[in-house]
Amino acid sequence: MTIDTLVVLAYFFFLIAIGWMFRKFTTSTSDYFRGGGKMLWWMVGATAS
Repeated sequence: MTIDTLVVLAYFFFLIAIGWMFRKFTTSTSDYFRGGGKMLWWMVGATAS
């Protein structure tokens, strides 16, 4: 294996680990896009465009 392959694999596993650690913060895609229901309507509209 070259160093390039090792760097790409390390980056891939790093991203998987970060996603696995933060999986409990979002319960659904609807909550994600609405900010958990805690954001004002205009904030959600401004970030969705």
